Amino acid sequence: MTASWNAPTDRTTGDVITATIWNDLLGASGSLQYLKDNAVPTTSYTTSDFTKNADTTVSNVTGLSFSIGASEVWYFEVDAQCKIPATPGMDMAFTVPSGAAVTGSYISATTSTIRSNRVANWTAENQVFASGATAEGKTCRLSGVVVNSSTAGTVQLQAAQNTSNASDCIIYAGSFIIAWRLA
Repeated sequence: MTASWNAPTDRTTGDVITATIWNDLLGASGSLQYLKDNAVPTTSYTTSDFTKNADTTVSNVTGLSFSIGASEVWYFEVDAQCKIPATPGMDMAFTVPSGAAVTGSYISATTSTIRSNRVANWTAENQVFASGATAEGKTCRLSGVVVNSSTAGTVQLQAAQNTSNASDCIIYAGSFIIAWRLA
């Protein structure tokens, strides 16, 4: 389903978004209309730091997950505050219910670079922070769409070091995920 919208010519930069403008933006159909009608997102966050050291096996980041029903479609965003020392780098992935597909993208910032990429399969590990790039207290933003099959279950963020190293890779408490059901 595709929705499109053409900006009215009477709107200018700095206009206050009124209910009328909001309704114009959302239109009469499409997933934006669904978001308007079902605008309460599912949220979760970490209450403690997630730490990996000398470990390249992805494991669940406690608190960064959400449940989905059979045959549902969801959009999600993760805002992870991280500490990544120069050597190990960090991989991230998602587990999803059997038969589900999850695609998306990420953007991460280090001391000296910004890294972004499209992810064709979030269930495979993706190197979100590269080795050799220090990221102390930096943000990683992940997003994606989950198209579920006939099995309800959980979408769960996982993380690990890219290269085994004794230095701690940390996803700090307070990192969060927000998800909206699209269909």
